[in-house]
Amino acid sequence: MKSLNQQLQECIVHLFEHVFEGIIFIEVDGTILYANGSAAKIVGYQKEELVGKNVFEFVDDNCKSIVQNHIGKNYSKPYKVKVKKRDGSNAWVLVKGRSIQLFGTVLRIVSIFDISEIVEKDNLIDYLSNYDLLTGLYNRKFFLEYIQEVLSFYTSHSLYGTIFFIDIDDFREINEIRGHEIGDLLLKEIKKRLQALVKTEALIARAGGDEFLIFCDLKEKNRERARIFSVTFANRLRKELEKPYCIEDQTINITVSIGIALIEPNLDIATLLKQVDVALYNAKEKRRNRIIVFNSRYLEMVKEKSALKEKIKAGLKRGEFFLAFQKKVRLQNGSPHIVGYEALIRWERDGEIISPAKFIPIAEENGLIIEIGEYVLRAVCSYLQNSDTKISVNISPRQFEDELFVKRVKEIINEYSIEPNNLIFEITENILLENIKEAIVKIIQLKKFGISFSIDDFGTGFSSFEYLKTLPLSELKIDQMFVKNIVDNSNDYAIVEAMTKIGHIFELQVVAEGVETKEQLQILQKIGVDVYQGYYFGKPEINQFIRSINGIYKETF
Repeated sequence: MKSLNQQLQECIVHLFEHVFEGIIFIEVDGTILYANGSAAKIVGYQKEELVGKNVFEFVDDNCKSIVQNHIGKNYSKPYKVKVKKRDGSNAWVLVKGRSIQLFGTVLRIVSIFDISEIVEKDNLIDYLSNYDLLTGLYNRKFFLEYIQEVLSFYTSHSLYGTIFFIDIDDFREINEIRGHEIGDLLLKEIKKRLQALVKTEALIARAGGDEFLIFCDLKEKNRERARIFSVTFANRLRKELEKPYCIEDQTINITVSIGIALIEPNLDIATLLKQVDVALYNAKEKRRNRIIVFNSRYLEMVKEKSALKEKIKAGLKRGEFFLAFQKKVRLQNGSPHIVGYEALIRWERDGEIISPAKFIPIAEENGLIIEIGEYVLRAVCSYLQNSDTKISVNISPRQFEDELFVKRVKEIINEYSIEPNNLIFEITENILLENIKEAIVKIIQLKKFGISFSIDDFGTGFSSFEYLKTLPLSELKIDQMFVKNIVDNSNDYAIVEAMTKIGHIFELQVVAEGVETKEQLQILQKIGVDVYQGYYFGKPEINQFIRSINGIYKETF
């Protein structure tokens, strides 16, 4: 007959075999005396195989010290341990243990619960929170958190370091022309080159899109030495990144713009970010593929532009913009005859006329040019309701690439019930280069609607005879830079003559801009230019403006 102790022991074992948790009885040295089926299943063994083995045989090397710290305690809080399974894989378990006295012996009863899925999810959440999925680099969030700690250290030790902000120029075109898959592969290759260049005392992150951040932990005591290193290293970065890439049997060439900001004592994270942003902005502003180290002068320029942007917004609401019309003249029997006008946007603020050269680039950058362009078109259409002349309207690249451009143009023309053939849209060659296929589609759509097209500033961009042959153009405009010195410069004469012949070969009307003297006019007439524009035929005066008052346009000629 079984003793009471034996019966009790069997009862306890039976109970443990029917619980979900893994249960292990171990001696103080880690020897396993008993393991239930759930515990054996976690590590991939039969429960009988575990008896007599030491628990440390199953604990990952990096976790053994954790187990050692808990195994002798009467009671320990739950802790996480990585264990080795029979098949060589790993599992994460939550361990809870306490010492008990059972049948006269001090034992440790341990419960283990498989939390591998939970840990995996936690790790994934942690990864998504701190890493970029495409490249595997740190993301912007992690980078900034790290730099926040760096700033404290650099301040307390009076040190200097540097941050690089790298932007791939015209990356959007690569995605559009070659496809997003190629674009993604290119970003991965760029990551590899950055990692090959950057030492361990640095941190690389993908800031998003086509932008990368690099922190170089210089720990430099001298600010000027830190600046010199930064410029030198930035040039190395640019040189390496601009070597050709071979991706999917395609050769891709890129340029990069790099902004640099120095980490220095008593600098906060917001100021540092603004500085490196401003540096990159200025590197890309006028011509890309530049390296700029932040300077307070650049910040003032950005502030001025920001202020001007707000003034443009306010000016549009207040009706401060208006149009001037420059005559387009054809000579008939030596006498000038007006054959049309070019609408020129003007801005008067507080009694001062602000040059388009100052506000148009700002409006182009921030998208306000779309609103300005619509204002111009509405003003012109309003005027054409009572006139049968032809008016040329300049179309900006930002305005032209807007996906609603064609739709809005048609809506406005229909709203004012004017003849579309009285409108000429002047576009630059750069518009065609942005996306030639899309440009052709839009031009053909509007040409069928009745609008004519002119290539403005011909010869200043990247001219292609293919464009002239393919596109349904009506006019070619020669930029004033070639007209200015045509009287004394034989090269300019030859260029204008060649462009005029090209225009006539493609049956285009040739217009010369910037005619200011009789001598220029005579030479252009001799060359065979068809139409002329310029101050020689009169400057637009204040009383020749078409102004907008509360949205109503009226002629004041």
